[in-house]
Amino acid sequence: MNSSPELIVVPSGREHGGAEEALLQYVSFRTSHGVRPYVVVLESGSLGQALAARDAIVTTINAGRLREIPRLIRTIQKIVAIARDEHSKIILSWMTKAHIYGGIAGAIAGIPAVYYQMGLPDSGTIDRICRALPAAGALACSEFVAREQQKKVRYPVLSAPLAADITRFESARQLCVPKLKQDFGFDPDRPLIGIVGRLQRWKGMHVFAEAMAKVIEAKPACQGVIVGGPHDLEPEYADWLKQRVEALGLAKKVILAGAQRNIPEWMQAMDIFVHASDREPFGIVVVEAMSLGKPVIATKPGGPEEIIQDKENGLLVSANSPAALADAVLGYLSHPDLAGRLGSAARQRALTFTPDGFAKRVSQVLESFSR
Repeated sequence: MNSSPELIVVPSGREHGGAEEALLQYVSFRTSHGVRPYVVVLESGSLGQALAARDAIVTTINAGRLREIPRLIRTIQKIVAIARDEHSKIILSWMTKAHIYGGIAGAIAGIPAVYYQMGLPDSGTIDRICRALPAAGALACSEFVAREQQKKVRYPVLSAPLAADITRFESARQLCVPKLKQDFGFDPDRPLIGIVGRLQRWKGMHVFAEAMAKVIEAKPACQGVIVGGPHDLEPEYADWLKQRVEALGLAKKVILAGAQRNIPEWMQAMDIFVHASDREPFGIVVVEAMSLGKPVIATKPGGPEEIIQDKENGLLVSANSPAALADAVLGYLSHPDLAGRLGSAARQRALTFTPDGFAKRVSQVLESFSR
């Protein structure tokens, strides 16, 4: 097996979610094609073990905090040494924080450095430092993010849209929906509308709740569920959301189920799936719901516009509009033939977002940047 021309730098050692899953997909693709990626992980944790299990070469450097300047310098020196020893042709920083290390290391080593922009650019310190550092280019998780990032930098930003590993959703797709509803404490004979995601304001859980108030007013038999736990950045939002649900008169009508491990089963239990984020960078959960053949409603502008063709394999509504979201839900409920047709088309669309397709695109972009 050959060593890879790219040296990958990862800021976190923990398996948080989509970004780390995407990296594991990419590494798996590379090793399956006879190339062994070299990954520098800047923090101890399970991610390094997961990468090693996929046959990556993994070095862990406990970089500490960015403000610890001596450690920052030592970490960059170690990355430069590894890049030179491995004869790396390009440094790929997986997320913007890693580029603070990888971008400087690339400049010192005299090799191109690029980074993966997982979220929308912001005015935070890390993003601003990242944009100020040398880069041959950047990858983005969607065309939407690529356009937004390109407004802020002079080097090229190319999209490498994320994928969903739907393997664990395939078995859930065979499960009986009414039985799952009953197992989770819902009425098996009533429509269940649901949303899945971290409890953060930008994820729009309160917008979903406000829309459900309108839906239940029109069709009292409906029931709703919010699946997701509090986020470290907004721990107070979970309590606020609970209070908002109660203030809307939705207690026992819209359930806050908290964080759940068996997400495929929860999503399979839903008759309609909603994604209500404000400016979603991509929307892996949208692809996952579509893979189950669910009629999906997602918001625009954002990454979901690149996943869903409106009225062909799902519905798109404006973000932060409970009325528009409620109308879309009611449209599905009033026209089950439409819901069935779009759900079937959604399944076929989801199957095009494969991990191999994502990894091939990343490889192509890296090759173009390393020339």
